[in-house]
Amino acid sequence: MEGWIKLYKQVQDNVLWQDKPFSRGQAWIDLLLMANYADGEMLSKGTIVHIKRGQVFRTQKHLSERWGWSIKKVRGFLLLLEKQKMATVEGIAQGMLITVEKYEFFQCQGQGYGIQEGTEEGMNRATQGRQKKKNKEEKHFIPPSVEEVRQYCTERGNTVDPEAFVAHYASNGWMVGKNKMKQWKAAVVTWERRQQNDEKKSEVKLYG
Repeated sequence: MEGWIKLYKQVQDNVLWQDKPFSRGQAWIDLLLMANYADGEMLSKGTIVHIKRGQVFRTQKHLSERWGWSIKKVRGFLLLLEKQKMATVEGIAQGMLITVEKYEFFQCQGQGYGIQEGTEEGMNRATQGRQKKKNKEEKHFIPPSVEEVRQYCTERGNTVDPEAFVAHYASNGWMVGKNKMKQWKAAVVTWERRQQNDEKKSEVKLYG
């Protein structure tokens, strides 16, 4: 299965997320959420610890309490991550530096927005990217054929006349009001509803 979803770090504050003990899968996602999205520093026991993008600085005791596990289980889990080449663990005097392997894959796969992903700037760039893609798709609108409209109408089970639909919009340059049509299927649905409303009005007049 491919694809991705955005998962905001605030999920860690949810009471359901905090329910213990964590599953191993949940602990793995928790590490991804805790990882630094940019290089930084932290003061620990009077010493400055340099933490790179994609790294987590914690102690075994902290993870034990956070996940509701024993220290032994935490150690075993970290060893498992190393064996699976999912993370590397470096022990230092102040704690552990856990480096998430392929962090860029989890953060930027299919994005192309660089290391700012996860920051406000990155979110804005992502939104701009989606808007550009949408505008590009709209500029390349391709009018449907009568057969395509007929097939879609058959799928919806409506009584829209495909030839009348295509002829109507082709005559006005595929404009919807003052704007260029973006999605012809949406126009078919609108046509369908308008037709149904007209039929209901006719029934009211006939039997009213």
